[in-house]
Amino acid sequence: MKASTLFVACITCLFLIGCGQPRDAKIKKVNLYLQNEPNSLDPRKGGDKRALQVLRDLFEGLTRIARDGSIELALAQSIDVSDDNLIYTFKLHPSQWSNGERVTAHDFEYAWKQAVNPEFPTMFAYAYYIIKNAKKAQEGKCSLDDVGVKALDDETLELTLEHLTPYLLEYIASPLFAPVCRSVDLADPDWSGKTYPEFVSNGPFVLKEHMISSQITLEKNPLYWSADKPKSDQLSFAIIEDPQTAYNMFLAGSLDWFGDPFGNMPFEICRNIQNQKKLDKKPITGCSWIFTNTTSPHLASPKIRTAIASAIDREDLTQNLMSGGEQPLYSLLPKSLSLLDKPFLDKDSPKKARELFEQSIQELGYTRETYPTLVLSHCSEPVNSLTAEAIQQQLQTNLGIRVELDAADWNSHLTKISNGEFQLSTCGWFAWFHDSIEFLEVLKNKESKMNGTGWEREEYIRLLDISDGCEDPKERNIYLKEAEAFIMQEMPLIPLINFTCKYSKNPNLNGEAMSQAGNLELKWVEKNI
Repeated sequence: MKASTLFVACITCLFLIGCGQPRDAKIKKVNLYLQNEPNSLDPRKGGDKRALQVLRDLFEGLTRIARDGSIELALAQSIDVSDDNLIYTFKLHPSQWSNGERVTAHDFEYAWKQAVNPEFPTMFAYAYYIIKNAKKAQEGKCSLDDVGVKALDDETLELTLEHLTPYLLEYIASPLFAPVCRSVDLADPDWSGKTYPEFVSNGPFVLKEHMISSQITLEKNPLYWSADKPKSDQLSFAIIEDPQTAYNMFLAGSLDWFGDPFGNMPFEICRNIQNQKKLDKKPITGCSWIFTNTTSPHLASPKIRTAIASAIDREDLTQNLMSGGEQPLYSLLPKSLSLLDKPFLDKDSPKKARELFEQSIQELGYTRETYPTLVLSHCSEPVNSLTAEAIQQQLQTNLGIRVELDAADWNSHLTKISNGEFQLSTCGWFAWFHDSIEFLEVLKNKESKMNGTGWEREEYIRLLDISDGCEDPKERNIYLKEAEAFIMQEMPLIPLINFTCKYSKNPNLNGEAMSQAGNLELKWVEKNI
């Protein structure tokens, strides 16, 4: 093992603070919201943006977001790394579950292996493929016993990687890599649909209330292991699907935050807040794409997909429709991660789109009259609806074709993408960590439930596999650059917008931390009155 071992000191709590407050005590409460009901509060299943926000408050993994937005050790007291950088050995801090049971390395091993169990219902099994044999196990090609995570004893977890993972500590800060209380999960697989004390977690907060599509209330965890306790007694998340309603509540003082990452900010409201100079904006590694169903005959060729991509005027979308600092996206990757020397698409692409479209439909055996109506699926939330309507108009104008819209609520929309039940579908992608591979791997394997395009190429897989084995970052970037260029030539995903994180908050609210990827940490948030 390497001598370079990382340590984080901690002070163990000698007493417990009860969840309940004396009646005359002032409860320190922060009022937040979520635009959608989280898809799950089981950390192995809840990989969407809203779920991750709540799960980050309920669970503690090996690492988490620090006060300055960087990544720090959490339950990992120390890390020892093998000479080949493929085996990580974590020593755990002593800690407890919210039911008083001890958190052990066995809970981590159990949670991660169950996440790649072929019978376990999650869309996010692919996230664990960095673990040795995880992908094989999920595909039923080897036993779960062969998966490279093992509890050496109660305090020691050994993780064997499938390939070099230079971003590992940021990657496992995602709540997807939190432990799950093994005894509770075995006794009651439906525990995540309940509340405290049946809902057992180990993070800064516990789940006090969960009214589906209405309200989620978190309270300070009396058994949280760290001396660095949450600053607030309670976090309240109202489920508010209508952004205008959320904004009205924010103006009335009923909410302490409006906008990302809890909900989208409608364009008109964004302009109003910006004119009042109350808009906060931060660049993040997040972007908007259009998934193309490459199994559809009229979308089968890269040329037709490129023609559609070229017909979209991104400058018009960002300058005239949006107003929160969004930037046109001309590659699959956000600007901060793209490795291309120059964009594959550009602002002049719409002028070339019709000619390319005419060539491609002839090659596919269609005429303009026989080419089918395109259906663009999108989330029914107002920001996504307006964006889809603008794209519909651009495609009809620039290509002279018929385009219909298909709207659905967020969870239904996500299911359609996972099942490949669409022709074209808008989707935002927000990074868990700041690295090119986070975006490039989305389409590595067509079996992945997040890849509904039906697209897979051996050459693309080869390039990503080679990059995984590169110890030299410069050499690694050479192969990632080739992979980015390859996928842009194929165009199974059409790039649209480079997001910013835009929000407005109560001026008395402070203590939040945001990572470079735009993930928000609320452990230290508090409202000064």
